[in-house]
Amino acid sequence: MDLNYFLKELIMGTLFNQEPRNYRHCENTESYIENTIKLSKKYKITIDQVIAIEQLLECKRRNDLYVDNGDIHDEQMAGIGELLRNLVSVIEEKINIDPDYT
Repeated sequence: MDLNYFLKELIMGTLFNQEPRNYRHCENTESYIENTIKLSKKYKITIDQVIAIEQLLECKRRNDLYVDNGDIHDEQMAGIGELLRNLVSVIEEKINIDPDYT
């Protein structure tokens, strides 16, 4: 393995090929209130119940983000590990080719 290959791997590594995060932004207050009232009427439940359901969904969203963050961290660590393995291989190869290289 040569240095050019290593540099190519560095550029193509997991760390540089991450998909965009799926963040959800809060809506403004007026549309939130209108949507809450609309859902309450549509499903014939109280506004308190709509808010409680939204709180449950927020808990699920937070859990999903937590799991996704762990997955992303694992992928990054795997990418760093692979890059380090490649770097060690290049260094070892260089030392074996040129014993005076230190």
